[in-house]
Amino acid sequence: MPNQQLTGYIKQQLEKGVNGEKIRKILLDTGWAEGDIREAFATIQDPNYAPTPETQAATKSRSSDIGWLIFAGIMVFLAIPFILFVVIFPLQIDTPPTAAKNATIKAYMDQVKSTAAVYDANNGGYTGLETNSEYSLLCRKIEERSGTPCQAQISDNNYCVKAKLLATGKYYDEGSWCVDSNGYSAAIAEDFCTVEKPYCQEPPIKEVEKPSEAQSQTPIPDVIRDMRTKSYLSDIKAIAGVYNNDNSSYVGLEKSSHYSEFCGEIESSGSLCQTQTDKNGFCVKARLNEKIEGSASYWCVDSNGYTGQTNGNNCTAQKISCE
Repeated sequence: MPNQQLTGYIKQQLEKGVNGEKIRKILLDTGWAEGDIREAFATIQDPNYAPTPETQAATKSRSSDIGWLIFAGIMVFLAIPFILFVVIFPLQIDTPPTAAKNATIKAYMDQVKSTAAVYDANNGGYTGLETNSEYSLLCRKIEERSGTPCQAQISDNNYCVKAKLLATGKYYDEGSWCVDSNGYSAAIAEDFCTVEKPYCQEPPIKEVEKPSEAQSQTPIPDVIRDMRTKSYLSDIKAIAGVYNNDNSSYVGLEKSSHYSEFCGEIESSGSLCQTQTDKNGFCVKARLNEKIEGSASYWCVDSNGYTGQTNGNNCTAQKISCE
């Protein structure tokens, strides 16, 4: 049966006086099949016209082509959501395998922390931790999942270990996971756990406790300060004997490090070392804070073996002894 739309168009154009050949060319240019055009013209010229088998086959072929085009269009339309959800969207979100690997890396890092604690308890420090078999095994497992080896900074008293995590999305990367001897276990910036910063985070600044107002106003009793002075003078007497054995003289005793240390402690107690030396002898005295019998007194030690109280006339440049 001829196409009614096509037939109507041809009739309309013929009534307008358009040449039949021109109508045929226009229809061919717009995609109509030759067989359909001949059938439509024949119907207009003879209403009882019946199309030939060839014309029917051409018409059927054109209808089949249109059907395939429609089917293809529908399939493309249905494929768009599939492409978006299966191909495009997974590139933008964290995929389960990546998240699972990162979780495993973190779990192994916690085991590294436990292994380090056991190693420290058994060895009295962390030095050599990187050679421990359990530590090495955990780091190999971490590298299998991370793709990069463990990075560690280890000393006798401290350690830190970090491992690279996998990127979890197009715009997001968790960086590195770090554990250390301070108990830290979390993500870090890349400039931590390095030679310059051998820890996972900046250690907290310990505040120095200030003495209370009552403590700061309570003076140390004189008797306590004098006990310290006497004790340090006895220490000086002991190191003077050693100095003389090493140098065959007492000259220069006051320049030795131990002498300076003990005299510094005496000065912190509120007194001052007064020293006299020559090749064969020495004496050192310091004023006591507590008055004895109403007058100031000194405590003195010398190369003659004396240790005790003296007065200001002894242990001078003219008299290198305490009595």
